[in-house]
Amino acid sequence: MQARMLAHRGHHVTVLDPDENMLAKARTAWLPHADNSPGSVSFCQGIGEQAPQLVGADWDAVLCHGVLMYLQDPAPLLHVLTQCLRPEGLISLLAYQADVLAMQRGLARDWDGALKALHSPVEYSSIGTISFGVDRTEILRILAEDHIDLVQWYGVRVFTEHLDDEPVGNDFDRVLEAEWEVGRVDPYRRVARHFHLIARSKVAHHSSGTS
Repeated sequence: MQARMLAHRGHHVTVLDPDENMLAKARTAWLPHADNSPGSVSFCQGIGEQAPQLVGADWDAVLCHGVLMYLQDPAPLLHVLTQCLRPEGLISLLAYQADVLAMQRGLARDWDGALKALHSPVEYSSIGTISFGVDRTEILRILAEDHIDLVQWYGVRVFTEHLDDEPVGNDFDRVLEAEWEVGRVDPYRRVARHFHLIARSKVAHHSSGTS
């Protein structure tokens, strides 16, 4: 979805994913839009830890959304992704906030899960996947090691996370406006299910010359 939106704005996007089935779905979703887009979307199979070798460096932006919370240690991937940025390039990260896991379980009336979340960042989904709450301040520390500075961060799903897949109703525009406004300010963004962090590279990284 985001690759399509960026391509419609004239950007040239590469989607990197280790799962060929997911890439096939992404290709299918992109094809109906490809001819009328001023930008482009290409696809590459592989893991993020090999991104510089697979897709090159000197990118204007790197998006890593919904990935870090499935890694017990996000640092190795983050250090690699920052190598893909040109000077002044942006990195966009979206992950579960570690500090709110207990509250989210409580809002879902999962009392056992809420009590467990007070002592552990690990979550088990109904389909058996394991995820981890991510410490935003630790992510910023890791990025700082690679000379990446915070631009802005947001909270995502402050009011609606507990609804799970339940439709929000006919007032979606108002819900979206409310989520956007509270997701930009404290204390509300600090209790959102996800954080969305945008940071900028200050220095050049060694690159393969591909952009």
